Amino acid sequence: MENRIGLFGTCGNSTWRQPFIEKYIDENIPFFNPQIGIGEWHPGMVKEENDNLRNNCILLFPITSETTAQGSLAELGFSVQAALAYNRNRYIITLIDDECKDPNATAREIATSNRSRELVKSKLIHLADNKNSGVFIVNDLNKMLDLSISLYVQIIQFKKLKLRFCVN
Repeated sequence: MENRIGLFGTCGNSTWRQPFIEKYIDENIPFFNPQIGIGEWHPGMVKEENDNLRNNCILLFPITSETTAQGSLAELGFSVQAALAYNRNRYIITLIDDECKDPNATAREIATSNRSRELVKSKLIHLADNKNSGVFIVNDLNKMLDLSISLYVQIIQFKKLKLRFCVN
């Protein structure tokens, strides 16, 4: 498991990652940002993203209201299960805005997105209720940022203690 935070979730023209990136750089916290510029994507990035989904110690999955997020909702659903199956000592922090407000979406796309959001959120609540699951649900991006930093610090401190006191 890598000591890195994966910034997954809403992409498109979203700028939610920018304050996270700035804070992580200030705090010297390594991160993976899958959002790239238009025309920069290449097939090798699929492996890189999958490796980060599999190996980052903390995964962030905000699903914001600015897009229908069908891809992100699907990715969140299977990524949570896969991430926990690979390593139960990981943390997944989620945020799902209740309503899609994508100005480019049709009424049907918005309704589908809202139903999907409700369904995925209800499943995540069951996982988060299990105190040993490593799944957290927050209701705003500031809480997500604060929690990700707190968890990261705790993970690093735990690993230092383990190195100090455990015999291999």
